[in-house]
Amino acid sequence: MQINGKMIHGVSSWKPPTSTYEALAAAVQENITPQNDDSVKFGMDGATSGGDGSIIHTYCPDEGYPPLLEALKTKLQTENGLHNPHVMVTSGANQAFVNCVLTLLDENDEQGNISKCVVFEPYYFNHVMAVQSVRGGQGCGGTAATLDAKNVEGLLVGPTSQGIPDLNWLRTQLEQNKYKEGGNAIRMITLVNPGNPTGVSLPYSFLKQITELTKEYGVWLVMDNTYEHFDIDKMNTIPSSSDIDEQQRPDYPCFDEEHVINIFSFSKGYAMAGFRVGYIALSSKNGSNGRGTKAYEEMLKVQDTIAICTSRLSQMAALGALQAGREWVYDQVKTLDVGREAILDAISSLDETIGGNGAMYVMGKLPDGTGDKEFASSLIEHYGVAVIPGSFCGLPGWIRVCYSNLPPDKCKVAAARLKKGIDELTMPSPSSQEEPLSDDKLINLAKDFIQYKNAAGKGDSSLDSVFAMCSSSVDLYGLKGEEVRPGFISFFEKHEGLHHDFIDEPSIVSSNVVQYPFTKQWRVDGEDKVWKSIDTSKPRDKVERLYFDDKGKLQKVTVVEKDAPL
Repeated sequence: MQINGKMIHGVSSWKPPTSTYEALAAAVQENITPQNDDSVKFGMDGATSGGDGSIIHTYCPDEGYPPLLEALKTKLQTENGLHNPHVMVTSGANQAFVNCVLTLLDENDEQGNISKCVVFEPYYFNHVMAVQSVRGGQGCGGTAATLDAKNVEGLLVGPTSQGIPDLNWLRTQLEQNKYKEGGNAIRMITLVNPGNPTGVSLPYSFLKQITELTKEYGVWLVMDNTYEHFDIDKMNTIPSSSDIDEQQRPDYPCFDEEHVINIFSFSKGYAMAGFRVGYIALSSKNGSNGRGTKAYEEMLKVQDTIAICTSRLSQMAALGALQAGREWVYDQVKTLDVGREAILDAISSLDETIGGNGAMYVMGKLPDGTGDKEFASSLIEHYGVAVIPGSFCGLPGWIRVCYSNLPPDKCKVAAARLKKGIDELTMPSPSSQEEPLSDDKLINLAKDFIQYKNAAGKGDSSLDSVFAMCSSSVDLYGLKGEEVRPGFISFFEKHEGLHHDFIDEPSIVSSNVVQYPFTKQWRVDGEDKVWKSIDTSKPRDKVERLYFDDKGKLQKVTVVEKDAPL
């Protein structure tokens, strides 16, 4: 099935503002139009008197394109409440986070211990992989070659409730990792707000609490504000009781503290994911002696090593995009309302959901025992929609759905497919009035298979080789995906002489239907213990099928169907 419902990547369905392309066109045109070399004068910042576009092929300063840096400082003050911060432009917010990891985390801290980083589950998987890459993996002498973030050296994974991090847990960890001589084994706390993958926007009061808590223990707080424009319910708003004048309150406030590093992106609100432009803001308080300034100076070394600088042309495009303003972004975000409501409705049958008031995601909990990876694969194969398994975010048994990467009409179509997939794939297993097959009968059936093969003169009587030579199949109804194989194997392993190779890998056919190469023969016409090769060109009236009931017991049922398909 064609996958038209791609609800995986966190991208925006709209295009960047027109001013983005106008800035690009102007820069490129300066390279097309011949100039007198004497008319171009290079400044120390890489700008030219003949127009910056005439040198788009050159490096710019490590920290960024100067006109963009100035514009960002203005934006950060008016829209985020950050006063004259150090700003560094990066190749997307992901590189910004990697810069933080490489700058702040040490193999050996002041006490000779590996410095630690905290993330909260469900987490943004790229943040975990950034820490993994620093810690090393197989073949690199490290211990991070695992999909489980909790097994990554120096990475602490904290719990959440409905997408809200547990600050009591965090305080306990900070206290336990505190050094008597001062300092802390925990070096940085990472928080994404509004949340990826949770789709939850944290309130201003919570952000203030975690800022004060990390300040109390002297650890860095890295705030990933990639989705600052997607605070749907305006949770991060300075309360009216504040002594800050209403006209002076920033639209999306960040905390102007020395220990806080703020990350931003042009990828989401301005839809510039392919341009790869993000930026970091660090406090400049206390001048050269301030924590922010010292970290910024060290981070410049990381920047020069990894990227040197973000593409000058991309930075020019970002400067053009800023001219459209925050209200332009908000107008685009409003177009997500239709799709968001459709997706929330699609997952409403699940027992538990989170998100919908921030970023561009919602998450849903699948029924107990349902494998999220297998479920996601089934959605792709049979319903043409793609979601991310919660296992990738440290939350197995859940799925993450993005509602921003399709325009409203297509998102509604994708939501309908998702709803159908969820309803059918999570449908309770069918029950049966038929008497269960006893263990003895199943063993006898297995013996019959061997006898059948021996009678055919095929030699080897092992079960796996018996079924390898058969040509048809039996349908097993009831349990789905990864639930079937363990249950089936455990039954046969109870009995001497039956090996788990008796079972091959399952194939999910449709809702609640799993096809197994159990016998690769049909049992027909109610003939007990008689197995026949079937001419599939001739229709049969009756076919006995094996399936699991809702209690996990293997059952048989006779299907009476004229011209029953084989």
